[in-house]
Amino acid sequence: MSINNYIKDLLNIKDKNIVIDTENIIVKKVKYIDTKFIYGKLTYTPEVCPCCGHVNESFNIIKYGTKICKIKLPDVSNIPTILFLKKQRFLCKECGSTFSAKTNIVNEYSNISNDVKRKIAVDLTEISSFKSIAESNGVSPNTVVRVFKEWSKSFKQDFSYLPPILSIDEFKSTKNVSGAMSFICTNSITGEIIDILPDRRLFKLDTYFLRFPRRVRDQVKIVVCDIYSPYMELVKKVFKNACIVLDKFHIVQNFTRAFNMARVQLMKKFKTDSHEYRCLKRYWKLLLLPKAKLISTHFKSFPCFKGFISQKEIVEHILDFDYSFRKIYDLIQNILFAIREKNFDTLKTILQEFKPDEYGEIYSKIKAAISTAIKHLEKIKNTLNTNYNNGKVEGINNKIKVIKRISYGYRSFDNFRLRIFLCFYHKKIYGLSHKT
Repeated sequence: MSINNYIKDLLNIKDKNIVIDTENIIVKKVKYIDTKFIYGKLTYTPEVCPCCGHVNESFNIIKYGTKICKIKLPDVSNIPTILFLKKQRFLCKECGSTFSAKTNIVNEYSNISNDVKRKIAVDLTEISSFKSIAESNGVSPNTVVRVFKEWSKSFKQDFSYLPPILSIDEFKSTKNVSGAMSFICTNSITGEIIDILPDRRLFKLDTYFLRFPRRVRDQVKIVVCDIYSPYMELVKKVFKNACIVLDKFHIVQNFTRAFNMARVQLMKKFKTDSHEYRCLKRYWKLLLLPKAKLISTHFKSFPCFKGFISQKEIVEHILDFDYSFRKIYDLIQNILFAIREKNFDTLKTILQEFKPDEYGEIYSKIKAAISTAIKHLEKIKNTLNTNYNNGKVEGINNKIKVIKRISYGYRSFDNFRLRIFLCFYHKKIYGLSHKT
């Protein structure tokens, strides 16, 4: 293999009509940065005129000078590389038009090679800003934006399929959307994003999901969601064969938040510099731990206490501050234990036998949490009878927040949605970007 072919192979130039000047490869300073200059020539005999379509016979198309194009190539050994390609010009005698030789290493009217654009596309799948991607590839941020928008056509929603188990949730997106929160739905098994919508309001979701054929919607058997009533109305209206599974995290959070509010209400009864106030404020995490996980055999020094004491003794000491608070603590512990053990009958009995009058002044938040749970008992039963949850979609939402923070926010929801898809479908992007 000749030196010309070796160089072309290293530069990933597969056009056989390009010849590299092997004796004219130099390194120059461009804005104080070493830059590699490579010179080449592109010429061939055209078969037809692209302007009039006349076949090249009897020298109807002749050579008509050359044109030098400056093409940005991917860096070689971290050195910026420029290809000065001398393109052959042609003249068609039939129509009098002129045209240049074409190559697949760069698009027409562009001076940035397709390999650089592929590299930018792959970089867009990583969590980084457009500016940092532009700097690493030696292009302007506007070029990165243009490459970014070229991928918008690759993420058109397929309305012919929905997974049998669907997870739905919401997240805060951009300010230009009409709703307060945006909507995301995923495949609960694989974690694959089905689609992202700008609005989570019921009439918007109805309009969207009704675009799926009835037979596709009937394939959905389970919908996992949080305790948000429009989602439940959506499932009843759109997914006739699906049952609702409440996310276990939100069920537990419903009770732990109520317990924390009761704790704060109790704290307000004490002075801020009192021992009771400081204990309730400092050791709130111990109060949320399951009783079985409280250490009773290991003694050490804790703030607010003299001498050595165990975690279990700290909790018992705090519960002695108020009898009603102790009863609330025991109630929440029993509820959370039943949820952990997936014992629906025990949970149902605890909730239905709840008597708010027995819990004093700080029961109001607990009453609201239990009323919510009783209202959705059948859905909680589905939760305890299955192993499905919104863990994967919550993880996706966390990554979305990171994307938004690293990018210093987005003004356009469409751009934000596209970037999310790019970051979560990096394997697909990598495969598409390397097709030639």
